Amino acid sequence: ENSQPIRIRERTISGQTQALRVTGQGLCEVPLSDDVVGRATLSDDRLFDLARTAKQIEKTFGHPIDLEWLYDDRGLWLLQARPISGLTRSTQLTNDDCEWSRANFKETLPELPSPLGLSFLELFMERHIVSPYRRLGCQIPEGVSSVRTFQGRPYINKTLFHSLIAQLRGDPSLVAEQMGGEILARVPEAHPLGWFALARAGAIAGGVSQCLQALGGLLPRWLGEDWRALLNGALQGQAAAISAQQIVRLAEVADMARRDLQANSWFTAEGWDPVEFRRRLDGTDVLRAFDRYLEDYGHRGVGESDVMSPRFADRPELLLAVLRTQILAPTSSTPADILQRQTVIRERALAEIRARFGWRFHRWALFSWWYRRLCRFFALREANRHHLMYYLAAGRSLLLRLGEWLVDLGRISSREDIFYFKIEERADLLAGGSTDWRGVIRTRRAERNRYATVSVPDTIRDWKDVARDTDTFPVADSDGIFLGIPISAGQVAGPVRLVRSMEDWSRVCRGDILVVSVIDPGLAPLFGVAAGLVAEMGGTLSHGAIIAREYGLPAVANVPGITTRLKEGDRISLDAERGEIIVQKQAGD
Repeated sequence: ENSQPIRIRERTISGQTQALRVTGQGLCEVPLSDDVVGRATLSDDRLFDLARTAKQIEKTFGHPIDLEWLYDDRGLWLLQARPISGLTRSTQLTNDDCEWSRANFKETLPELPSPLGLSFLELFMERHIVSPYRRLGCQIPEGVSSVRTFQGRPYINKTLFHSLIAQLRGDPSLVAEQMGGEILARVPEAHPLGWFALARAGAIAGGVSQCLQALGGLLPRWLGEDWRALLNGALQGQAAAISAQQIVRLAEVADMARRDLQANSWFTAEGWDPVEFRRRLDGTDVLRAFDRYLEDYGHRGVGESDVMSPRFADRPELLLAVLRTQILAPTSSTPADILQRQTVIRERALAEIRARFGWRFHRWALFSWWYRRLCRFFALREANRHHLMYYLAAGRSLLLRLGEWLVDLGRISSREDIFYFKIEERADLLAGGSTDWRGVIRTRRAERNRYATVSVPDTIRDWKDVARDTDTFPVADSDGIFLGIPISAGQVAGPVRLVRSMEDWSRVCRGDILVVSVIDPGLAPLFGVAAGLVAEMGGTLSHGAIIAREYGLPAVANVPGITTRLKEGDRISLDAERGEIIVQKQAGD
């Protein structure tokens, strides 16, 4: 199998109404039937086969070729291959020159997104992420995309975003720290915008990254080595990030349930079954509070950027299990306790920052301006995502209804099959036609099942030779201390709880340190019972990192391979101010 993934970016259909056919009278023009006019001549499989073959021939010749070919019932025939002369090799950046990472996508999408989710991602990235950079004046080479897919997993073009930040005269070296993943190995050439264009761009695009860059340039000199821990502490409990407020809201429901005899009796029962919650909590203020929580946060979920992923409203038992853990715990923080803790840590950090500035009041003024701006942009970043998920949840409901309708028409077998289509196929699907959609879905389901058996690297630097050995190992110093990026301040110790899927939620106990591959923002309900958080991939701008920082959960991210090096039940200490993890005692010792 060719390791370099390819996809169809655009089809140009001629719209011909006649075709040349060999008949008894010789070569004649024959009219095409209505269901053929406007359709592509080649299927996707044949087009990919032709593209791969042409590339192999080009590689053999060592230069571009003009290829003549035909397909018949027996397959592909190559008629002639001629060299194309007079071409000069382009020095412009291409997709094959770029480095690609699963950072960002891995934390907001499931491990294997649906075909519909992937096609939506490509469209969204182009229209709403890349296009604004073009409007700001940034140069993006023709044919360079922001997303590429390998073995069913999407990768983001880190080289492209490195170049865009450099063009805006930002510090591209911060990309790995803010997004997560590995540092870029090959730095692309970039031509910064002129100062007039830059001033216009800054007025439009200034945000979280700009604030972090400014503070990251000032605070190490002004505060010393622990500047990051102080800043993270100062960002706690702003009550501005709507995604973090859900943790306190869930704690409020748990607090109500402890004081309600009927609810407490049900939550603490031996044979507890979350399926019965509406009947067992009927008429209680607890049920009404829980329903209000679902109204506000039920559209969120794990892997929520894929429209196929279920929402919390679809699986309320996940939230109920978290509530039960909080209620069963010997000690548990009330919402007032949480807010007081956040306030104390925030005010202590701000007081320390101001004390270190001393008589240099201009430093405090400058810090305060950037700090207020950073808090506001963090809140806007999370509010933007929160409300985007309303759109996706509504789209999911409509798609499932469409799926039911297509089942009734006999075009698909189950309503969930709708997630195995692509956006560009919607017209053909709704028009009917002769396409065997059930066969298409079977093929894509089988392909997705095959992808599930394959491990892929988090970083790809060469699509033509993707590394087969994808094992990664945590960065450890000579004392065996695992190192990562500190994203939320605090120092804790506790047992490791590996959370690989939603099925692990019910096993999380109060005081566990969650060890995850990425900080999916859908994990937020678990933050209220966890003592700390360690992630293999992630950065300071990860959505989950913003939630952990706002709530005050000690967290360290970007520790490659940590989920394979730590075992369930290991006792570790987590220093989220220095970005260090130390194994104190291994499970079973």
